[in-house]
Amino acid sequence: MSTPKTNLVIAYVLSVFPAISETFILEEIIELRRQGFEPIIFSLKKIQPDYVPEALGLMNVVHYSPFVLSIRLWAENIRLCVEHPRLYLSLLRGIIQSLIAQPLEMIKTLAVFPKTVYFASIARTLGCQRVHSHFINVPAASARIMASILEVPFSVTAHGSDIYEYPPADFESRIESASPFITISQFNRSYLQKKFPRLQDKIQVVHCGVDLQKFPYRPSRKTGKPIRLLTVARLEKVKGVDILLNAYRLLVDKGLDFEGWIVGDGSQRALLERQCNYLGLGAQIRFLGALHHSDVLNLYSTADIYILPSRREGIPVSVMEAMAAGLPVIAPRITGLPELIDHAQNGWLVEPDTPSEFANAVITLIKSPEKAVLLSQHSHSKIETDFNIQTSVRQLLTLWSLSPEPHE
Repeated sequence: MSTPKTNLVIAYVLSVFPAISETFILEEIIELRRQGFEPIIFSLKKIQPDYVPEALGLMNVVHYSPFVLSIRLWAENIRLCVEHPRLYLSLLRGIIQSLIAQPLEMIKTLAVFPKTVYFASIARTLGCQRVHSHFINVPAASARIMASILEVPFSVTAHGSDIYEYPPADFESRIESASPFITISQFNRSYLQKKFPRLQDKIQVVHCGVDLQKFPYRPSRKTGKPIRLLTVARLEKVKGVDILLNAYRLLVDKGLDFEGWIVGDGSQRALLERQCNYLGLGAQIRFLGALHHSDVLNLYSTADIYILPSRREGIPVSVMEAMAAGLPVIAPRITGLPELIDHAQNGWLVEPDTPSEFANAVITLIKSPEKAVLLSQHSHSKIETDFNIQTSVRQLLTLWSLSPEPHE
């Protein structure tokens, strides 16, 4: 028997859940539940998901697609094709026509189409009233198709790489059909408004947020020796860890006693480890690999300074978390970061791709502990005011024209 629709059930369509690199989505879903809603999660990939302890309480509402040759999956596709042939064929035709200029993206979207139809049948049974996705590429395409089948609103949150590196050929159409279309920074919004001026009023901003309950504020440490410098980043070229290592070599040359903790993994790890050895940093640098979020939280509490060396970013959650924990932050003056960091007020901004500026910023904060304390105090306040998850979800609900359920 079908469950009647309520105004509480929201379908989330994601590439894979849970993902250790996408804790911002997890926090959003957890907060939606806390505010009285019932997010249902549809994961397009059924690879072995990352182990994320915080996600364990949600696994009972996560749906994975059955095997591609599954009778269940194709039974739903046949049923929809027989009962609504025009809809089924028009959705397939729409994928091909809109993405013909991007063959790989078209193939990926066609590959998830049978899963999307199957997920739509589950979502209908569960009474889902809205479909939401994060990232404008394949997850958004799937969410839009699911919403069309269910005849409910579709919305999407676009982030960074999906906007600048891998934008879909039908980007404008996705903005137009989304209700609402959301991005995570004013920088992204300005870029998209210039690119799609006809739709500039449709583009909304909701910052990612962090759960401040996980970050009991602690003032900036009185730095001892060695100084503990923390970075959390994927080991990919865009994250600029090679810049960081060059900065650390300069700090060694200046005689600073420090440890550099680098959390994360990626395709550049072996190359970066070779660079580390070449620069003679084996005694200072520790590559810690990908860690569970709880372990990263512990590192925030024991580090002295947080450094993000990226060449390109949105508004990284790792910086928000470090600021919430009371760490002085050094980051590049790029994209959305100035929306989070006011230079010399709640953090320290430097020119990107300049090892000397990163090194000098570390020296400045070490030599001026009172400045580090000031940054620490103001950084926590900035997160509390503008980047906490409760505020972000309330903004999201307002755009969805929904209200939180009153708590008893």
